[in-house]
Amino acid sequence: MLTSTFVYFDLGKVLVTFDPEIACRQVGQLLGCDSPTIRAAMYDSGIEELLESGKIHEAEFLDRLFTHVGRSAAADDVLEAMSAMFRLNTSMLPVVSRLVNEGIPMGILSNTCGPHWDWIQRQNYGLLRLIGPRAALSYKIGCMKPDPQIYSAAAEIAGFAADQILFIDDRIENVQGATDCGWRAIHYVDTPTLVRDLRAMGYRCFV
Repeated sequence: MLTSTFVYFDLGKVLVTFDPEIACRQVGQLLGCDSPTIRAAMYDSGIEELLESGKIHEAEFLDRLFTHVGRSAAADDVLEAMSAMFRLNTSMLPVVSRLVNEGIPMGILSNTCGPHWDWIQRQNYGLLRLIGPRAALSYKIGCMKPDPQIYSAAAEIAGFAADQILFIDDRIENVQGATDCGWRAIHYVDTPTLVRDLRAMGYRCFV
């Protein structure tokens, strides 16, 4: 029986795909470094997670990156290079369209950073416009899934009680974090499986 009245989608690997190796290669080309060096500086060092959790801002992120590799480049160019790794998951367009036609309110709940979010917004994807403006973003909230605080903040942004929210995410620990907070949740594997799961939950537009 359908009880959820608001749907939150994760961004990465649900609404968009992404490849960190592309980001590492593109940043490496700017800084004259190989991809493993950039991966160690951006990801293995933990500064990307600090940026996504709002613990540091872009200027500090870049300063740490440049210090790690011993080289620098224009800030805007580096932020663009590290962000231009996303592609729209077009298979999700009919899913979101059916929910819109059913009158289901929706939003995005994502672990992301400002440069990535800004880049995705500039692509003006029709899929994201359908979902609407409500977005609970880790870098703005100050913590990342599966921290309970982000689900609490997201519920306030949605304007719905926990038991009225359905969350769709590709990471099982984030799905578990949502259910621990009283949400319903679906582990996203692929779009056909998601459609079957939504149908089983009672979403009439998928019957």
